[in-house]
Amino acid sequence: MLGQNEDKDREKPDTSIRDGVNKACITTRARRTVRPFPFLSDTTIVGAALWQLRWPLTRGCNMLLTDNDRNALEACDENGVTIVGRIFALLDNFVEEGVQQGRFSREEADADLEIALWRSFALLQCDDYVSYAQAVEVLQKAEAAAAGSGVWHYRLAAALTHVGRLREAFDIARRGVEAEPGYPWGWLHYAKLLAHFGETEAAQAAVQRGLELVPGDAEFLTLEKEIRDGATLPEMLFHYIRPEHDEDLQSNRMDLKEVMEKHQALLCVVKDPEGFEAACAAFEFDEMKPDEELPYLLSARMPVEGVRVPVTLRMNEAGLSHMPPVWIRHARSAIADTMNKQDLKAGDIVNVAFDLDRSIHLIFMPDPATGESREHHFKLNPAVSGLGDREGPERSEDFPPDVVKMLEIVADLDEKEDYRGIIRLLEAEPDDERHPALTFELARACNNAAEFGGSELLRAIRLLESVRDRYENTHKWQFRMGYALFYLEREEEALPCFERAEALQKGDQDSLEFMRLCRFQMAFPRFSKPLRERINDFWDGMAQKTPGLLKRLADPDECQDAQLEITEDLQKVVPGALAYVGAIAGPVDLNLSADGDWLRTYLLRALIRRMPEELRSDWRLTLGRRRGAIPLRFDINGRELHAGNVYLWEEKPEEGGADRLIAYHEAFETLEEPEYAEAFSCVQALLDNAVGEAVRMKYYYDLRLTRKPESGVGFSVQEFQSYLRETDPMKLVTTMDDYLDESNEFDWDGSEEKDCDYLLDAVHAELSCPALVLAYFKNDPDLMRMLAQSGATAGILYMNTRDRSPEGRREVRDSLRTELQANVPEAYESVGIVDGRRYAYDVFLAWDLPAVLEAAREFAEGRDDVLELGFHSLWREAGGLSIRKPEKA
Repeated sequence: MLGQNEDKDREKPDTSIRDGVNKACITTRARRTVRPFPFLSDTTIVGAALWQLRWPLTRGCNMLLTDNDRNALEACDENGVTIVGRIFALLDNFVEEGVQQGRFSREEADADLEIALWRSFALLQCDDYVSYAQAVEVLQKAEAAAAGSGVWHYRLAAALTHVGRLREAFDIARRGVEAEPGYPWGWLHYAKLLAHFGETEAAQAAVQRGLELVPGDAEFLTLEKEIRDGATLPEMLFHYIRPEHDEDLQSNRMDLKEVMEKHQALLCVVKDPEGFEAACAAFEFDEMKPDEELPYLLSARMPVEGVRVPVTLRMNEAGLSHMPPVWIRHARSAIADTMNKQDLKAGDIVNVAFDLDRSIHLIFMPDPATGESREHHFKLNPAVSGLGDREGPERSEDFPPDVVKMLEIVADLDEKEDYRGIIRLLEAEPDDERHPALTFELARACNNAAEFGGSELLRAIRLLESVRDRYENTHKWQFRMGYALFYLEREEEALPCFERAEALQKGDQDSLEFMRLCRFQMAFPRFSKPLRERINDFWDGMAQKTPGLLKRLADPDECQDAQLEITEDLQKVVPGALAYVGAIAGPVDLNLSADGDWLRTYLLRALIRRMPEELRSDWRLTLGRRRGAIPLRFDINGRELHAGNVYLWEEKPEEGGADRLIAYHEAFETLEEPEYAEAFSCVQALLDNAVGEAVRMKYYYDLRLTRKPESGVGFSVQEFQSYLRETDPMKLVTTMDDYLDESNEFDWDGSEEKDCDYLLDAVHAELSCPALVLAYFKNDPDLMRMLAQSGATAGILYMNTRDRSPEGRREVRDSLRTELQANVPEAYESVGIVDGRRYAYDVFLAWDLPAVLEAAREFAEGRDDVLELGFHSLWREAGGLSIRKPEKA
């Protein structure tokens, strides 16, 4: 009986490289491509469908499964969750015990229709090429018992379709609707195949027949429109059953790994003859044939270092026809590189396997010294196919002859991967004289030649912007722009480009992969060089340069250049930051400023705090522009601005908040919009020079320029310090730490919805960076983008305790903050706490996020009272990361 051994330990099935699927571990959720067993969710149809399936079986067949067996199997498919591995285990146990007890033979079990339907249902839920091929084998063994079964014909037709045997699928689908015309889903698949083979009227008639059986069904209505619009067979197959899940699939709102797997499952449906020939040529295959052991796979030989080695392709010829030749060339190069690094020879290769997801598996003979197996598995960077595709957005015959000739030369250089050669060739012509098609190719070459974060990526962006009007609505322009932005670590900007690229070329694997990477990076921001490393690099450089810098700063002729060099090095850490050199007697006064940017000021403070002890005798660092004795003068519209002729009025708010300063100068009367920002910056600099940047940012961040003098008593900027000394002298001793560490309290209603976004359940907060949280509420990513430019990020650690009490949550949060501040001070700075209805939150800035999350994980492991702990970026659209999940009941 199926239920008797379900709790016994079982060995996992063989997962050799030839099969590549461990189905024992698979659980699929409600996003189905085939109907479950029972076959329909509509109660009025379930009875008829079950009766039509079971009635002939009970009358004409010796059924093997009992009601207890069926109940155990049906329990594997409840509430939209299918436990595929459990179905396989139950069926395997049932057959094994039945054969051992002599109740039936293995052949009789294979021929049993009900067992075949259950096993094929589980296989089709896996939604991959190998499983579809295995489903064909399973169903065909039960054909003798399936004459009147609509569901058997439907599933076999679906499986045959997904392995590219379309004529056989068509015949089976036709026989299915003839055998059981009351089974609606047979008509659904039959209509798709009719449309594929050009029988549009018959396809629409099949759709109408299905709608008579299931009026208003979303699948039939969608198919009706697709047939009318001329959709391809893969497009008609790219669906889930439930409308809400299908909508998520079509709009890429679900896990992109699932979207990619769904597209990959359809690559083996329709063969592209030209693509097949190109792929075979790129691989240099010979002896291609069906695999001897698993005939639904392909076997061949290809040259590796002069030796022809055996190859297994986990796909059919249709799947091979969709492998880009440029990816194949890079794959072969990657195989050679891997062997060189591992000091292996081509003669050691037992097999090379390629998957539809572009994974590569190298199997070598066992190590002669130890006898240990030797395998290497890797997945090649998806970008190479998108960047290397030579097909342009326009036909070459539309170009002038000289442009066509240049494109041919570019194609030849690209074949040799000589991207620098392409750049030299195309940059010989000035940007404003170069044909747009050549500029487009130059941008691609810059992308291909670029190092991570390199200047060529910025060059590619500028080139692509110059041809935006011509190419913006093409897949390649969007992909290339997204690629450049992604490798500049500007994922939030790259993501919309890849989304647009995928929409223009539906199912493009490279675009989907980069979309997935963008989303993951935004959920878990990791940088090639996080802020912590950039700070270390800055101080390492300063340690080496200090002797020379001190000499140059003491030389009036070189002082300015030395200060500029310090500023340039500083801006590699914090873009836009400024360095001012003061007194050079004793330790040199070095004043760092983010030019009024409060968020970047946090980054500068982190840099100052990491200053090595051995440099403190040479440098004395301060944060924020200080009051200065040197008068500043600026020119706006030919008018000179200085502290003596810019006038201020202080405006007190009616209900709390900061005092507002209103500034006037006669030059402001004729300011144009482009000049406003410059004038505003000049007034800020004058104020900083008068009272200090920390004072202005803390108390007078609300500044407005006016075109005419205000009424009432005003004073010049020059008099502002005296005014404060008389009215509120304590303001003048404000430091930047006072400003950055000031905590603001907030009270909110807090959502009571169980599944609301993180932080939306907040009822109380104490924040020194409230703007970050408010930007999260507004779904405004600009502040997060600014942090990312420096390799930093901001996020929350959310937590709950086993007693689920607010007091318990707060205690855990406070303990976690204390531990992180003690263990990773160079990577973490807490900027607030939030109490919510579901969670307690720690709001923090991260200079090295992986280090922070690892420390948080260690904290959770040492606390039994922590029920749940996770991280979420303050970029609201990003996903979350679980550090400790609640145990399932």
